Amino acid sequence: MSKRRLLIAGVVAAVALLLAPLWAGYFGPHTAAYVTTWRPWRSHLTLRYERLLPGSPQRATVEAHYRDPWPGEGRTSGPQVDFLTLERPSWWLPWIVTEHGTGP
Repeated sequence: MSKRRLLIAGVVAAVALLLAPLWAGYFGPHTAAYVTTWRPWRSHLTLRYERLLPGSPQRATVEAHYRDPWPGEGRTSGPQVDFLTLERPSWWLPWIVTEHGTGP
């Protein structure tokens, strides 16, 4: 394989990897949240849709409950919760995470 083809394949792979979370949003808010909060030890995602006026962006909130086996990111080991807000500005756009927070 020539260097040029190898470079093009590398660029295509890098772009695909960077766009994967956005692409996953087309499969729904649950998948978009899963890609954002994925951990091998994640145990449960609770998804709630917020009813908004017709024509306004769709919104959903997610609680990702998991048990962290070791301290990380300044948190203690044990039960953890990530809180996410996802929005979909239009029916043809993917779900995207607009807010992210953590809790004990």
